[in-house]
Amino acid sequence: MEAIELTAYLCNRRFPGIEVMDPDADAVSVNNAAGEVTVKMAPRDAPPGCLAAIQRRVTARMEPDPVPYGDTLYHCQEDGDFLRITYPQEPEHGEIQDYPEFTVKNPDHCHWIATQILATGPARCDTGYGCLVMEVLAPEGGGDIPENKEDVFPALGGENTFRMTDNQVTPGMLVAGRHFFFNGAENISDSADSEYYTSEAFTAGEITAINGSHGDPDITYDVSIEGETVVCRPSDWVEWEVGDWVIVLKAQNIIVPMKIGEDGA
Repeated sequence: MEAIELTAYLCNRRFPGIEVMDPDADAVSVNNAAGEVTVKMAPRDAPPGCLAAIQRRVTARMEPDPVPYGDTLYHCQEDGDFLRITYPQEPEHGEIQDYPEFTVKNPDHCHWIATQILATGPARCDTGYGCLVMEVLAPEGGGDIPENKEDVFPALGGENTFRMTDNQVTPGMLVAGRHFFFNGAENISDSADSEYYTSEAFTAGEITAINGSHGDPDITYDVSIEGETVVCRPSDWVEWEVGDWVIVLKAQNIIVPMKIGEDGA
């Protein structure tokens, strides 16, 4: 009988139990170190003299590897490895970049199913992980098995760039790249990298305290800006309240009554 070689790529590596219903004890061999399982197979339509082969059956119980996260997945990571923000700037040659760009990198792990760019800060983004800016999904299966294992998950480790052509993300917001994983039993997500979005002139933050009384010319506000508390002066007589998301002129730490996108006033 001519041997037939079959190939399947699996994300599971541990085989805690194998039951062999076959007089041939060597019907199945497992090499956990190499992540390989070898199974002897017999055709369903056995030729004369091989009827016993029809009764052969091999059952392998596979247990998925735990989904990695935190230090297990992002050890030796540096800022910018999984998320970069590129601001408009005038190049030495060519056209001026008109819009900021967010680049997020997918993890190099076969349990990966999705990557998202999320932004937090103002009250409108206080639900869940924040406002969704961009999402990339792992390609679905189906079709013929590729010749190379690397082609099974072509997006692993790949980068995705989103050009922000509106004010969906406004100055002062924290932008994060988040990875989602699924191993067939467990579904988790983890923040891979984050960076505050800002601009040359403006940032923004949430008012945490009022120093003085409304109408007082010396009133100031404590504003949580990019992870730090900054004492800011108002530019006019607007009566800001604790919890307001305000636009701040960076050079003078002045709250200005302006609106960028959906944020500010």
